[in-house]
Amino acid sequence: MISDERLINFCRALSDAVRSGLPLNSAFETLAKSRKHGRLIARAAALTSGGAMIHEALAAQGGFPPVFLALLRAGEESGKTVEFLDLYADCLDVRLEFGRRIRRALLYPAVAVLAAAGLFIFFLFVALPAITAPLREAGGGDAGPAWALAAAAWLKANWPLALVSAVAAFLIGRAALRSALGRKSLALAGHWLPGFRYALGQGRLSQTYTTIGLLLKAGLPLGMMMEVMIQFAQDDPVDRRRFARAADLFAAGKGFTESVAPLMPEEDAQGLEMAEKAGWLDDTMLRLGKAAQSRHLHRLKILTNAFKIGVIAALAPACFLLIFLMLKQVFAALGASGAGGSASAPEETVSNQPPPVALPSPSGTDAEAETAAFNRSQGGRIAGMMGSQTMGGGAGTQSSLPRLKPISGGARTGSFGGGLSTGGIKPTGVQPTDVTR
Repeated sequence: MISDERLINFCRALSDAVRSGLPLNSAFETLAKSRKHGRLIARAAALTSGGAMIHEALAAQGGFPPVFLALLRAGEESGKTVEFLDLYADCLDVRLEFGRRIRRALLYPAVAVLAAAGLFIFFLFVALPAITAPLREAGGGDAGPAWALAAAAWLKANWPLALVSAVAAFLIGRAALRSALGRKSLALAGHWLPGFRYALGQGRLSQTYTTIGLLLKAGLPLGMMMEVMIQFAQDDPVDRRRFARAADLFAAGKGFTESVAPLMPEEDAQGLEMAEKAGWLDDTMLRLGKAAQSRHLHRLKILTNAFKIGVIAALAPACFLLIFLMLKQVFAALGASGAGGSASAPEETVSNQPPPVALPSPSGTDAEAETAAFNRSQGGRIAGMMGSQTMGGGAGTQSSLPRLKPISGGARTGSFGGGLSTGGIKPTGVQPTDVTR
């Protein structure tokens, strides 16, 4: 299927060529010779040169949506091809802008999820091994779950393969969602699953209403419009069955609103019934399409804001959990290292003590000789002094040694010798003295 961007460019180019004065077939052949659109319509240009109509040639070419082919057919039959091309291009512009707004709204949640996943992977496979590796080398044992250590080792050894596998998985998932089976699965989820129904229901109604409004503005008969809508809903089995039932009801003589009422909410069906009576079906369907688009965008904003709040609320405990896990692994490694080293601590203490230093043996140096001579002379003087005090107290000889004199009056006065004659020295009764000559 051709992309919306290329289809818009093709509609604008064909409309501008017709406005410049060229007939429709000549303008189409001119576009087929251009580098930008040549590949897109090469086969169709060959068919139109043989006399086929443009919508028939493009249908044989393949890749064009049935709504575009129906509008082009109505324009060729009514002579309003330029108006229908411009109208369809404007609707595609609105849808593309709506898709860009949705992508911008989903950008922050996607970045937040990728950042959280990257933080967890960095902690698990880089930070944790870097912290616990020195502790394991010091004999603390393996810190952390075995699966985490094994995954970290594998990721370090095979990170190019892991990166390529992640990119390949993303591309495969994207291609699967864009395939026919993926589109049908997503459409069924939008009908049956509550969360998908809330997120996708108004968007589906917006496309349905806008397409019906375009077909009604093109002047297609209601029976032919139902056939086009059945082709339009080829990727949605539920809507396809509903449009087939609506076509049968319309063929049985029922009114348009009564036929398509199962496809829309009750309040929209009531407004459409009044518009059918007034003859404003086309404008009413386009207005309903814009209203459904606004509701769809509002619901997506609510979902994205709720997702942002959820991501922010989950990041804080996730960060605390990562810090707790890191500290837990570090403490476990430290505990294992301390338990392993405590058993060998006494042996290490004994073995680490330095050998005793041998003291040097006495030697007859000059300093030692002088010390010994001083001690002998002073000892002799003291001994002589004590002997002279004891023996010559009454001989009338006067000692040359200094006489001790009390600083203040006390219980005992007199000379040092008198104290000795009264009963000897009592250490507890000695008072401070001055040395006098």
